[in-house]
Amino acid sequence: MDAIQIYTMAVSLIALLAQIIFGVLSTRRAVRETERQIAETRKQEKLHALNAEETYKREVRDWGRAVVRDMAYAQQLCKIDPEDFVTSDYDLERARVVGSLRGLLDKAKWLFPNLAIPSREDEGWSANPGRRLSALETILHAYHTLDTVRADEPEHRKTCVANIRKLRKQFVYEMRRAVNPAVRGEDIERIITEIDSEREDKKSKDASDARPVPAGNITPA
Repeated sequence: MDAIQIYTMAVSLIALLAQIIFGVLSTRRAVRETERQIAETRKQEKLHALNAEETYKREVRDWGRAVVRDMAYAQQLCKIDPEDFVTSDYDLERARVVGSLRGLLDKAKWLFPNLAIPSREDEGWSANPGRRLSALETILHAYHTLDTVRADEPEHRKTCVANIRKLRKQFVYEMRRAVNPAVRGEDIERIITEIDSEREDKKSKDASDARPVPAGNITPA
């Protein structure tokens, strides 16, 4: 009877030990899966944030190209003598471009909600031309230059052409600084590096957890 009891006790202890071992392994697998899901979620959040920022910058670049196009057209309108037109096309085209530039300046309220939109009534809107202007200020100066050009005076037209050319260059300079592709490339490389590092850490941890767990020897009493 004693031998049977000892054998039964030994079997019970072995079963209990097996349950403990399987429980530990199951817990480790659950922890690894949770960590994997957390890492995947973090990666997706980073990529979504990056994609959202890239979409925003794409809209800014499209907006900037439209501004440059209208500024170039305004420069050409300043260069033209209205007498070359046999109809009122010059006045209509000038009004259209002025309105387009004003609309692009207003669109900046959506793209740059934290920036104040300058207006002609603002003190200093026609400040010293040697001062470095913001991107929005260059648009303001450009459409007012076209709107106030004295088209019947060749010298004034030349001055306006030179001013708009300078404003366009300033605008392009400011936009290149704002949406520099190199900055986006560095961000992408940084996120890829982080993802690769997380993958390597996971492989190392999986290799460590995959090592066999030595089972204890049980000697019947």
